[in-house]
Formats: sequence, C-alpha cells, structure tokens
Amino acid sequence: MKKEKYFDKALSWVQQNGFSEVKANHDDYPQPTSFSKTGADGAIVPDITGLKQGAKSYIEISTKTDNHNTIVTRWKLLSTLANRKGGQLVLLAPRGHKSFTQRLIEQYFIPARVISI
Repeated sequence: MKKEKYFDKALSWVQQNGFSEVKANHDDYPQPTSFSKTGADGAIVPDITGLKQGAKSYIEISTKTDNHNTIVTRWKLLSTLANRKGGQLVLLAPRGHKSFTQRLIEQYFIPARVISI
C-alpha cells in the first residue's frame, strides 16, 4: 500500500496535535474498529483514530488513486461517524497529493479538514 510510508509522519502529527487514545492500522498501535457493509467486499479500517477533548476523530492519509468511488465512500462513512461522535475527519495529504484530496472533497461535498504533511 502506497500510504504505508507516510504513517510515521501522520502519527507524529496526531501526537503533536494533542490526540489521546490513538489507534492506528499500523504494527505499533492497537487496531481501530473496522466497519463493514452487508454484501460488500472487505471492511473499512480507518488509518488512525484518536480522541481530542472527548470527541473521536478519524484521520486518513490521502494519496492519489484511480479508484475514486472507493475512497469517496470511505471518506463519507468516516466523516459521518466522526460527526456523530463530535469529532471530524482529518485528511493528511503528503506533498503532491493535496490538490487531489481538496478536489475530491469539494466535488463530493465531504466535510473534512485537509492538512499537508
């Protein structure tokens, strides 16, 4: 997976920004809860989750992909879940991936915060 190489930067950003109870889809952290849809292929596992001021946020590493439907569905689900828990969806975009990320959230009306890492 292409985003594996950005996990250290992402986890560093999460810790610097005061998130607690961090879970990550990474070897050194507890695994976040996965979500699956009946009849769908596989489950959606958030890249990183964390609590900030009692609100649960979902943090995703955003990299360019040709499969827009999958990533848009994933972001919409995580955004909805974050909103219900008082948190937000944060998309961490490495250099060269920010305009792609910004374009998708604007095109599909996904409430998310885009941060460059």
